[in-house]
Amino acid sequence: MRDILEELRGGDRRSIGKANEVAGFVLNHPNYFKTLFEALYHSDELLRMRAADAIEKISLERPEWLSSYAENILELMQTQSQQEVCWHMAQMSPRLSLREDQLEKLMAILRTYLSHKSNIVKVSALEALCCFAEKKQSLMPEVSAFIQDALEHGSPSLKARAKKLQKRMERKH
Repeated sequence: MRDILEELRGGDRRSIGKANEVAGFVLNHPNYFKTLFEALYHSDELLRMRAADAIEKISLERPEWLSSYAENILELMQTQSQQEVCWHMAQMSPRLSLREDQLEKLMAILRTYLSHKSNIVKVSALEALCCFAEKKQSLMPEVSAFIQDALEHGSPSLKARAKKLQKRMERKH
């Protein structure tokens, strides 16, 4: 049995370590996904960060693997303060299949992420909010206001992403 968690350890926060390799391995060995997901609760912050990165990459190809973890993801998004975990959760959130009450909870969490200290978390949250507004037109006015606020008050990276998102939303609207 391969120890995927051991492969995610070591180094520092500037490195993704072997997150790409672990993601590729788990895609070919789905029985390891639960172990990888459980690493999001580990006490080792590097392990959590890299597990979140690997899961986000896996969810690009296999979004359905997240379906049984929707409540866990929402709970983690509410309670986890580690910025790397937060931005990966925000990035994968549009791939979740959610009930209406879960979507409302997620939207509230993403709104709080717009005030996060990390610009990457803010950018990821804004991107996710736009994805949801594209699926649910009633969210469009609120998300457009968030984009406008980012354009007026955001950091350079947030402004740049907001410009792209504004153009994308205009094409969809």
